[in-house]
Amino acid sequence: MVVREIPIEKLFHHPNNPRSEYKDIEELTKSIREQGILQPLTVVKIATGYNVVAGNRRLEAARKANLDTCPCIVSDMDEKTQATVILVENMQRKNLNPYEECKGVQLCLDLGMNEKEISKKTGFSKETIRHRKKMAELDPEKLKEKCEDGQITLKMLIDLEKIKDPQKRNEVLEEAGTNNFGWKLSSAIREEEDEEKREIAYKILCTFAEEMPDNWADSEYQVIKNSFTGEFDVPEDSKTADYAFRRTYPNSKYYSLFKWKGDIEEQEEDDLAENLKISKRDECQTLLKDLGETLFSMRKEHMKSMNHFSGNIMQWMAYCLVGDEFDEDVEKPEGFPWNENVSGWCCGKIYHEVMGAKGDCDYETIIKDIGMDNINKPIAAPVLIYSILETGERIACATWRGEFDALNEEYARLYAFMELCGYKLSDVEKKILDGTHEAYYRKDEDET
Repeated sequence: MVVREIPIEKLFHHPNNPRSEYKDIEELTKSIREQGILQPLTVVKIATGYNVVAGNRRLEAARKANLDTCPCIVSDMDEKTQATVILVENMQRKNLNPYEECKGVQLCLDLGMNEKEISKKTGFSKETIRHRKKMAELDPEKLKEKCEDGQITLKMLIDLEKIKDPQKRNEVLEEAGTNNFGWKLSSAIREEEDEEKREIAYKILCTFAEEMPDNWADSEYQVIKNSFTGEFDVPEDSKTADYAFRRTYPNSKYYSLFKWKGDIEEQEEDDLAENLKISKRDECQTLLKDLGETLFSMRKEHMKSMNHFSGNIMQWMAYCLVGDEFDEDVEKPEGFPWNENVSGWCCGKIYHEVMGAKGDCDYETIIKDIGMDNINKPIAAPVLIYSILETGERIACATWRGEFDALNEEYARLYAFMELCGYKLSDVEKKILDGTHEAYYRKDEDET
């Protein structure tokens, strides 16, 4: 191949280069200033000069080094080849951020390449390519901003794919870089799942009952089933009795089913009277259960993503779990919620799920797994403590009635530990902990 010296003013960054900025080229600039460009640039001819296909970072560094010319190899490669060469070179020289990768893959697709072709020419797996295609559905300016500011990671972007609605995905993307991202993500995923269940319940209800507007009330009708969604059994008298339904509360995913009192037998009426009396409390308990499931998912995902802990915290956890006395030379982390050794029986199921373990999992096995003689598994000890503390899918700050339990320390203790593990509380979790969340049942609210 012929290497030509081309004036630097006739060399241009390729317009399809996904890299939007050229950072950290000081060392390369210094090397070029002292030794020149050791590897020629690959370029293609255009009307006004040459576009650089491979060597855009070298071109930028050469400009900073005030070179007059650059050694180049002029190629006649087609657009598809140019696109893949640019993408591969950028990945080899310096990792692109997710937005830049997405832009490069999308360019290849726009040029008519399929996933198999892109995979073969770039070395990307088909799964990687599919992820980048999904990212291309996001608002490009918003994605670019979040990636360049380091506010969003590749894992966070892949998690966003769990949201089916592109508009909702962009709304959650807006929260990247804030403590509320995890909450917004989990909530959006659950909302879509809930909507699917609601549609199932709605279709069943429409087969035998009349739909009523939100907040509809009629003294001639009695509620017989409250706060339900998804599949349910159709009443045996659905073809003869008069039924109506509405959402349990405005825009709720739940429904309430009513029956005309004239079709209700005496014994059935006595049973339904009690149901009506506690309907408001049921609503609060249902809301709390939904919140609990979402927050539980957020905590669990955080622990699954952890892969390291600071030495002092790790050592102190290990001493607690194996029953040894605390080493005075190891400083206790400020804010740790216990003064004594951690005790209790861990939830093997949660431990298993977070650790990705298989097979039987009893307490003795786990203790051995994280014992002082096997401390090469630093994630196991904090996961064990988390498993002991994890309250599961309910809101632990609530009483059985759904009221805020100010005396309950269990939930606060769990979150104190989670924060030591780097967890950032969302605004919703702060309200749950201080009792101000609207889902709590209030004594002054009318139960009837």
